[in-house]
Amino acid sequence: MKGKSVVTIIITLAACLTAGAALIPAMGPFTELAIASSPEAAEPAPPSGGGAQLTPKQIYPAWEAPDKEAIALEASHRVVEASSENPVKRALRLRKMKLGVEDIYEPVVELNSPDMATDLYKPVRFMMKEHALRMESDCAACHHKTPAEPLPELQDARAMETASCQTCHSGDAPMEDTNDRLSLKAAYHQQCISCHEEAATEKAPVNCTSCHRRNVPNHEELFTVTGDPESIEPTQMTRLCLECHPKAGDEMLKSAHYSWDGPVSEWTVMENDQKETGKRLNAINNNCISPFGDWDACTKCHPGYGTREADGEFSSAPEHVDCIVCHAEADTYAKGKKGMPESDVDLAWAAGMVGNTSRDSCGSCHYKAGGGNGKKGTLYNALNSPDRELDVHMGGKYDMSCADCHKAKQHKIPGRHSSVGVSEGVVECTDCHAAEPHAGDDLLAGHLNSHVDDIACATCHIPTYSRAQETRDMWDWRTVGEGEEIIKNEAGNPVYLPDEGTFRWKKNVRPHYDWDNGYTQRYALGDKIDDMTKPLSLSRNLGAIDDPASKIGPFKLFQGWQPADAENRYLVVPKNTGHDGIWETKKWENPIALAMEEIGLPFSGKIAFVETELRFRPRHEVAPKENALTCTQCHTTALATEEVAADSCGRCHNQNKPKEIGQMIQKGKDRAAHYMPWDELGYPGDPIKTGGRFRAQKQQSPKAAAVTPRVSE
Repeated sequence: MKGKSVVTIIITLAACLTAGAALIPAMGPFTELAIASSPEAAEPAPPSGGGAQLTPKQIYPAWEAPDKEAIALEASHRVVEASSENPVKRALRLRKMKLGVEDIYEPVVELNSPDMATDLYKPVRFMMKEHALRMESDCAACHHKTPAEPLPELQDARAMETASCQTCHSGDAPMEDTNDRLSLKAAYHQQCISCHEEAATEKAPVNCTSCHRRNVPNHEELFTVTGDPESIEPTQMTRLCLECHPKAGDEMLKSAHYSWDGPVSEWTVMENDQKETGKRLNAINNNCISPFGDWDACTKCHPGYGTREADGEFSSAPEHVDCIVCHAEADTYAKGKKGMPESDVDLAWAAGMVGNTSRDSCGSCHYKAGGGNGKKGTLYNALNSPDRELDVHMGGKYDMSCADCHKAKQHKIPGRHSSVGVSEGVVECTDCHAAEPHAGDDLLAGHLNSHVDDIACATCHIPTYSRAQETRDMWDWRTVGEGEEIIKNEAGNPVYLPDEGTFRWKKNVRPHYDWDNGYTQRYALGDKIDDMTKPLSLSRNLGAIDDPASKIGPFKLFQGWQPADAENRYLVVPKNTGHDGIWETKKWENPIALAMEEIGLPFSGKIAFVETELRFRPRHEVAPKENALTCTQCHTTALATEEVAADSCGRCHNQNKPKEIGQMIQKGKDRAAHYMPWDELGYPGDPIKTGGRFRAQKQQSPKAAAVTPRVSE
């Protein structure tokens, strides 16, 4: 991985950026940074065991947005005169025309033009359709004028009413009270910010980075190295990063990504009312089980340098934060044991290539964490370069990164983890999409929107998971050491490894469906097991058919057989790696004793194996809307034919056959059927025929109450 750095007197370097920080001051490129004027800041960062010196440059180099003319929009005829119309009457007139969401031919547009290009921020990806839905198709709220004369590119009368903003806003005025019309940038900011301020909700933010992503300057021009770049120490590089981003280190130290622990999330139920949880404390899974006993190996996915310290925590020194791992360009950086960079990493080159976080940088840990690529079902390396069919957000023209949804605040990254009960915020589809997102005034759109109270978005929009490659969904530790040969399936994935056991792999998998209200009960290290002969839930959703807040949601079930202490009746952790680990010795007693001693739990020496289940909530691999589940895939029997469908729908439609029936039948033709297990969900039958759940619950359903994991009180 050695890159561009060579042994010379002075070599340009880059400072790494840290995730989610306020990276560049709002007034201009580093115009307020202390290092630009402070003599103290110009002093070289002292080497830490290395022979190289890192020095921030005194003057911020000239840097412009790349070729502003190249990103100019197509020339648009400037409107000389616009109609004068009372705003209320205009809104009523457009409503009478039924001008609305269905007239939007491009649901997401990029707001950009030469006068808007900036050194600091990227263009805005504007979700026009979603904004229209939230504003109940009040087009006049934004399109407040109509050109007085037809435009060459807009001859259609309906299109004229919603002419693009730049047809009028092509002036240079930054303020509304000047003689010239507002510039396009000023118009956008005035319209967007005033509307968001009026809404005054978290989903209508007004800070710049809520809509814009940062531009990252070329860091190769920001610092110099004197001496041998190969002698640079990792902590020395972090100290250089902190010269420009002084708060980032302390913020990262307080994050769950760094500490691997935190307060139990409000969405998590723990046994014995435990207040804190995390991989560093008590979390356990049925993949690699736990990092206890294997900190040197597991910290390969820790955003810090070094392993766990004697007090059981990670270093509290900001210089031990690994900035580069989250901000590295693809294929420029890799972590090794004890959280240190691999020996062939060129730190000077890697730091010079830093930028915003990316799917590749996040995926370097999250694709493989605790069980290999694709363990979670919808997170694996095919998402680095997906097409639209694999994920409509990350693939195709949108090319969204992880941070577009998981927006960090002071390095705290929101997201609800399936196997760890620490949360720094929740990401929901409705953060971007309207609560009733299905546009149209027809009967079908109305029915789809009525489903959102009972059906999670992912249920329909992630019809299968692991569509591009196989996912592992079972790990049986009982067979460690039983064979000597590696056995692989046709796809090349191991189904048996002598040192790890037996595996099962699947591709394009239909999810398991169950009621979900967001709450999860989790098994933690030391929790007693009532009956070790029955399957044990490590994480179980607490929804139920009779809970109004619950919705039918998709799950990936990961099954396992893992070791337990037969006498103490709890799961145990083996040391996996090293000469004394199970993967080397293939003997259980000593590896378990070593890890349990580190945890601080007694081990009787008596081993049993317990069947376990871990549930993941698929939230990636969102299919395009044309590939979402159809009505007939779930209501297969009730909508089997047009005649049967007419009879089923007649329950509510007074025996009048809805005109959309033929459309529904045709859309579901040749697709997988009988998707929804109505009986397992607690319904007496297809609710089209038997009624909704609050009528169905009176039928003494076997799942009429929340199911909780089988652990002792």
